[in-house]
Amino acid sequence: MFSRLLKFFVETICGWTLKGDIPDTNKALVFIYPHTSYWDSVYSIMIAIYMNGNLLIKGENIGYVLAKLFGHTSVNRSKQLSQTETIANTIINTNGKYWLYMSPEGSCMYRPYIRSGFYYIALKANVPIICGNMNYRTREYGFSHIIHIKDESTDRIKPIEEVLDEIVKWYTDNDLLESGLYVKNINPLQLKEKTN
Repeated sequence: MFSRLLKFFVETICGWTLKGDIPDTNKALVFIYPHTSYWDSVYSIMIAIYMNGNLLIKGENIGYVLAKLFGHTSVNRSKQLSQTETIANTIINTNGKYWLYMSPEGSCMYRPYIRSGFYYIALKANVPIICGNMNYRTREYGFSHIIHIKDESTDRIKPIEEVLDEIVKWYTDNDLLESGLYVKNINPLQLKEKTN
C-alpha cells in the first residue's frame, strides 16, 4: 500500500513518468547519474522503495536517519574499513530481490571525476550494473539494459574502463549526459586517475 502511494506521489503529483522497460534481474547495482541536487536523493529514495530497491546513502547526519527509517544501506566514509566489501556482502547475503541504487559521484557538488566503488561493489557481489537516470528536462526516469561485468560467454572479467565505456555509451545514446537539475554540478563520466 505504501509503495503504491509513493508511486502515485512521484508519478502523478510530481509529474515523473517511467520511460522504457524495467530490466528483469533479481540483483543489480543501479548506477544513478547525474547526481546534481538533493532532490535526486528524495526522488531516488521513493522510487527505490516502490521498486523494492535499496539506496546507498551517506551515513552522516540526516542520511543515516533516512537510511535507518526506510531500510536503506548507509555508508560511513570516515571509517577505514572496506565499505566495498561490506556493501557487496549485504547484496550477496540478501535473499530475494536486491537492487542497490547508488550515485557514482558520491556528492551532488561538482568534481572532475566519479568514484570507482560502483564497479568493485558489483564485481565482488557478482551482480550486473543497470544505468538509472532522472531526466529533469522531460520529467522521465528510466533504466538501461543490463551491463555485465563478467562476459557471459567467456567468463572474462571486463576491466573498469570497458564497463565505464558501456555506461557512457548508454547515457550518450539517450542524450542524458546533461539531464540533471543543475547542469553546472554534473561530474564528467571519467575516473579520478584519468583526470591527472
